[in-house]
Amino acid sequence: MYLGVAKAPANPISRDEFFLKYHLNRELFTVGLLGRIEPAKGQHLAIEAVALLHEQNYQVQLIIAGYCMDTSYLLSLKKLCQEKNLSQYVCFIDFIEEPMRIMNTLDCLI
Repeated sequence: MYLGVAKAPANPISRDEFFLKYHLNRELFTVGLLGRIEPAKGQHLAIEAVALLHEQNYQVQLIIAGYCMDTSYLLSLKKLCQEKNLSQYVCFIDFIEEPMRIMNTLDCLI
């Protein structure tokens, strides 16, 4: 650590490898939201934002990764994705031990 900023990981995952593993579209702008899955973190707002972008013909995908603190909230997020026809554009990933390894694969991090 230097002044509170961690060094880049020694073994980052490549975008191709990461996208292949999670069946993501390599061509789409990719937003990641990493952290506990709970209402206070606002994953529902990110899904709503992606829906608004899709309504304006911006093709983006969202990765929500983290430990689920509230199963009912996670289910509501998945239902929201279905209601907004975003199921193929939102990927839910469990807790990632080393999130710095995937940050280089994202175009934007929330």
